[in-house]
Amino acid sequence: MTFLDRLRSKSDRVSNYRDLPETVIIIPAWNEEKYIGKTINLIRDTRLNVRIIVVDDGSRDKTVNIARSKGVEVVSLLENKGKAGAFFRGLKEAVKYNPEAIIILDADMLEVPRKSLFNLILNAAHYSRSQKVQMFVAKQYEGAHKYGNFCPTNLTGIRAFSIPAAYKLLSSKFKSLPQRFALETFLTMYFVDNTISCDNALFVTHQAYRFEGDYDRQAREIQLFKNNRSKRAKIFDKFYPNRSPLRARLR
Repeated sequence: MTFLDRLRSKSDRVSNYRDLPETVIIIPAWNEEKYIGKTINLIRDTRLNVRIIVVDDGSRDKTVNIARSKGVEVVSLLENKGKAGAFFRGLKEAVKYNPEAIIILDADMLEVPRKSLFNLILNAAHYSRSQKVQMFVAKQYEGAHKYGNFCPTNLTGIRAFSIPAAYKLLSSKFKSLPQRFALETFLTMYFVDNTISCDNALFVTHQAYRFEGDYDRQAREIQLFKNNRSKRAKIFDKFYPNRSPLRARLR
């Protein structure tokens, strides 16, 4: 039994799922007809009562039709806005349901362990009830390399948010800065003092970068985000010299 198999085995051991906090799962999806139906099925296989919102990011395939056939809520963007644009649109829709936990999952999940999802929900709900800003980052592996490719924390796309954290994001003046792959980098910087690595939440996706050149595109988009952030920091520091530097905290 491999290390990952042992973690997965522990993750599935749970006895009590009663009184589950109201939860919304956001799934940004762009041309994911191959995986979106399986991802929704994996979530439902956990038998956890959660609301699923699929944000169609201008897909040109059957992503929307498949998601709707599964009976989940689908929000469609008229054009491709990238993962960041889809996430913030989904977040805006999610808070309308007054949940206690908001989760973002990838559209190409390979495994959604019941206990892992449950732990993310409980952690986020606890901080929501305490009215505290907090983001939780799950452990993520990519299945393209026999579950051996671990995704670095700053790039992990599977995260949970307390409701105060969600509203903080929606009211942020800087939410327009990240584009596409830069979303995770933005979230990591934005919640630098309010992030917890959720070691008891383990998920597996197919692979984050399925197309040739995506690694280079990711690097370019993250660098563009950092450059834009630096420009905003200089303006911020000029007019608010006595406050914490924007370049340090993105607050």
